[in-house]
Amino acid sequence: MRRSSHKATRSLLLAFAAALAMLLAACQPGGYTCACGQPYYVEQILKESIGGIADIKTVDPAVNTDLYSAEVIELLW
Repeated sequence: MRRSSHKATRSLLLAFAAALAMLLAACQPGGYTCACGQPYYVEQILKESIGGIADIKTVDPAVNTDLYSAEVIELLW
């Protein structure tokens, strides 16, 4: 009984160490760059004008009554 307890503890500790290593590796600064040399996250912003409206009223589909908000909700969902 004691032998299997040590084995289970060792397996659990190994799994925890592997998860911690992956978490720390994901938090490293930097990342991938495109051919132009800039990081990808710089280019991941979508700015799209919908009907000349500067701002929408809501993105909640349950309370939406606005046509422009409906277009944004459709893009999101």
